[in-house]
Parts: sequence; C-alpha cells; structure tokens
Amino acid sequence: MKRILVAILAVLLTFSVAFAASADGWKEQYERKEYDAAYPAIKEAADAGDPDAIAHLAACLAHGLGVESDPEKGYELALKAAEAGNAYGMVILGNCFLNGWGTEQDLAKAMEWYQKAADLGEAKAMTNLALSYRDGQ
Repeated sequence: MKRILVAILAVLLTFSVAFAASADGWKEQYERKEYDAAYPAIKEAADAGDPDAIAHLAACLAHGLGVESDPEKGYELALKAAEAGNAYGMVILGNCFLNGWGTEQDLAKAMEWYQKAADLGEAKAMTNLALSYRDGQ
C-alpha cells in the first residue's frame, strides 16, 4: 500500500512540476522577444489573475508586442498590476505616464512609479530613473 501511495505521489509531483514549468514558459518567450508565441499564454495567465502576467500583458498592449497596440487598455492593466504591488507593472505604468500612452503625460507620476518600482529592486525602474535624471526630467 505504501508503494502505491509513494508511486501516486511521485506521479502527481512530476505533473505539478511540469505544469508549473509550462505555465511560466511565457516568461522565457517574452524575454526572448517571442511576443507572438508568448501572448496567448500571457493573456490566459493574466485572465486568471496573475499580477506578473497582467503587467506583461499591459506591456504587450502598450507597445503592440504580439498583439495590436491598445495603449488605453495597456494603461488600465499597468495600473491594476502596479496597485497590486507588481514592480514590473509599476515600470510599465511609469512608461505610460512618461509617454502619454493611454493617459495624460505626467512626468512627476512617471518618476513616482519608477521610484516605487526601484524601491522594490526593479532594475528597469532604476535605469529609467537614472536616464530621466540625466535628461533633466
């Protein structure tokens, strides 16, 4: 009986690890700039409420990565991810404010969101802050 339970547990563990790896496969595709391939999985994960996927979906929509550009929807999703505490969502929201994507351009709000993300250790936010300070914004 113990052998059967151990075997069942091993099978379940194997499937759960495989599922977790495939569920996050979109992140690898996104990082490799395979946006067309990553978009459906990002959307699915975002629809399921994953804040990181919501932030990446916001980026896809704001920039037209793997999908037709929709800056307004990108802004809405970036705001949702940022308010949920997602650092990458804060960067995308800062980009929206910096460039006026889906919202009014507001440099002060852009810097505020970049700073919040930088405080969480987000390297892209640190870079954006440094470039903004360098450029006198």
